[in-house]
Amino acid sequence: MGEHERSCETLAGSRRAAGEAGDLFCIVRFKAEREIDLNNREHDLRPGERAVAAPAPTDASLTFVGVIRTPWTDRAQCPRQGSPDGPVCVIEVFPPWVEALDGVDGRERLEVLYWLHESRRDLVAQSPRGGVVRGTFSIRSPVRPNPIGTAIVRLVRLEGAILHVRGLDCLDGTPLLDLKPDRSLFGAPAPDETSSGR
Repeated sequence: MGEHERSCETLAGSRRAAGEAGDLFCIVRFKAEREIDLNNREHDLRPGERAVAAPAPTDASLTFVGVIRTPWTDRAQCPRQGSPDGPVCVIEVFPPWVEALDGVDGRERLEVLYWLHESRRDLVAQSPRGGVVRGTFSIRSPVRPNPIGTAIVRLVRLEGAILHVRGLDCLDGTPLLDLKPDRSLFGAPAPDETSSGR
């Protein structure tokens, strides 16, 4: 671990102890600064894979609303997809977003959106597991221009700002983007009989 990363983790720990929001920001900012290094890994390319010169990510801004804790600390350890009977993982929501959890305990399943902070962002063609080469938008690889991960999880319990869930497939320390009820829990909306049908 580099000196910068150690100092960021120390700061994050002190801020968490003080109960301040945004304790992950320093670590994430450091890792965002490493994105150019993550992309510059030609030796990681499998046969047929192609990388492009990705533009600087300056056209959007995201707020990390929490952090995800899982048993996996290395990408090679992560399952390809989460399992409903997988290990119980923890999602910690930061202030001031804790109030947004009101009603979540009544949902059986949640959709979790998270930022795959260790993924490179410059591949347009990939060969998952050394298989057939396909375009990035046609596969569910974590390597994407905007590395947003999503998983449907089963809520085990909610304790304050902490959600215990099963079904995740990401690294420990992954930044949380959003939580939503699983869309499949909602039936199709009834047709509006007053509309023109257009």
